[in-house]
Amino acid sequence: MSNNGKPGPTLMWTVQLQIPVPVRLARRASKAALSKWLAQALVRTIQLTPPEFIAQSADKVKADFERRGLRLVGPDGKEFGKPYRM
Repeated sequence: MSNNGKPGPTLMWTVQLQIPVPVRLARRASKAALSKWLAQALVRTIQLTPPEFIAQSADKVKADFERRGLRLVGPDGKEFGKPYRM
């Protein structure tokens, strides 16, 4: 499905991760070295995140939308999971 070069609809999904950083590294490493270490730690953390966590988080986002009376609508104007927009 093409949006004619326009960005599609987005939903911001904020997740907080606690990645312990060794004190010695934080104090003595250069910004580039610390950035590289944090990037690698972030990748490892994401790879170790169980799929159930992601599914549960998605269910919470969906429940929050329903509680507020909001609906997710695709670029074609139709609701996700429903044939027509109401």
